[in-house]
Amino acid sequence: MRPPEVHRDPPRRGRDHRVWLLGNTCADGPVEEGVGTEIARYAAFAESPDGGNPAGVVLDAAGLSDDRMQQIAADVGYSETAFVFPGAHDVADRDRAERRYRVRYWSPAAEVPFCGHATVATAVALAERDGVGPMVFDTPAGAIPITTIRASSGAINVAMTSVEPSVRTIAPDALTQLLDFLGLEAADIDERFPPREAYAGNWHPILVLQDAGVFHQFRFAPSAIAALMQAQGWTGTVTVLHEAGADDFLARNLFPVGRLTEDPATGSAAASTGAYLRALGYASGGSRITIHQGAHVGRPSLLTVNVPTRGGITVTGSASPIGAEPSNGQNDTTRYSGTITGVLARVYVNDLDAALPLYERLTGDHAPHRFTYGTMRLATVGTFLIIQGAPAEVRTHAATVTVRDIGAVVDAIAGAGGTLLEGPAPGPNGARLIARHPDGNVVEYIEIIEG
Repeated sequence: MRPPEVHRDPPRRGRDHRVWLLGNTCADGPVEEGVGTEIARYAAFAESPDGGNPAGVVLDAAGLSDDRMQQIAADVGYSETAFVFPGAHDVADRDRAERRYRVRYWSPAAEVPFCGHATVATAVALAERDGVGPMVFDTPAGAIPITTIRASSGAINVAMTSVEPSVRTIAPDALTQLLDFLGLEAADIDERFPPREAYAGNWHPILVLQDAGVFHQFRFAPSAIAALMQAQGWTGTVTVLHEAGADDFLARNLFPVGRLTEDPATGSAAASTGAYLRALGYASGGSRITIHQGAHVGRPSLLTVNVPTRGGITVTGSASPIGAEPSNGQNDTTRYSGTITGVLARVYVNDLDAALPLYERLTGDHAPHRFTYGTMRLATVGTFLIIQGAPAEVRTHAATVTVRDIGAVVDAIAGAGGTLLEGPAPGPNGARLIARHPDGNVVEYIEIIEG
């Protein structure tokens, strides 16, 4: 059961983005400082108001055990939560030119050496508390120099420079397994970009696909990918790219080790991509690479990568408190309650053409929408989804639910302790997600774009 969230007095702007985890303690109002662990929540690298990658930030982790940090990260439910410990000099030495903090990162499943989006979120949180300027994070991966500045808009922009990167070939057997688990073939790889493993805090295998359709449509089995990542020591994400234009890439980063299976924005992967492109000779000193990520999970994100001639790769972005100022003037409850637009009863048939007349007559819908998905033939008729050729695993789905915001569904299911089994990924009618609810029911969600 998720510990209660207790809001304190609002911060300088917007609604309070901090919560307290109190173990088994229940409270209806503010709690005294020091009773629980204060957790801030930010979305980093957002390209739109509903975009970015959420991260938890604990600014005072002194005294927390490894078990407690793991529990907090699991309770928060984001891909990573950052924990800040006093460094060589921190808030007590604000007048020094450089502030230094020790930072550790935990996913819901384990500690990870480094996390880019949680680093950006933490830097923004510290700059809001202590003021902008340079700082250094001492992480398990090494020292990360950071610069924070306040833009004219009031947002705090962050530039973080990775540890010394490294690039190496992928073991042939591992590459074969990876392509197989993604449903890809060697011919799908853009021949200008050979597969490699790249390191800038975490090891990431990097694949660049030549066809945009293949990039958008490929599917994967989370459990198989997770096992391969563990076996190969890939502590970051599986990074799949497509070159959209000169110095402009689309990215999907697979991270099936927690509740979610695909990351909306991955700073360490962006830095590793910069190192990879430099090693290939695609990027040189002064190159600026733009990476678009997160569209497949309903959280559009933008990461900017600056590639120097040598040394660490610099990734820039910002972060905003989650819930501080909803972009559309609505609170989270309004967002969730309005996202479901319909529920389709699933009917499995042997002959689609023979079955349709009955459902057309029952619903009065004489213009069914027909389409194919894999080996299946399908049609929507009124509130029915008629399916021919469904394999056994599809027949276990309890319902098909149409929604306006697939990202809201991801948040709600992950927050409730459910499991994302497949996607979100593009489908024939919109972004598609298969999820197992905490009660065990498996439901298909389809995002319908209106207008």
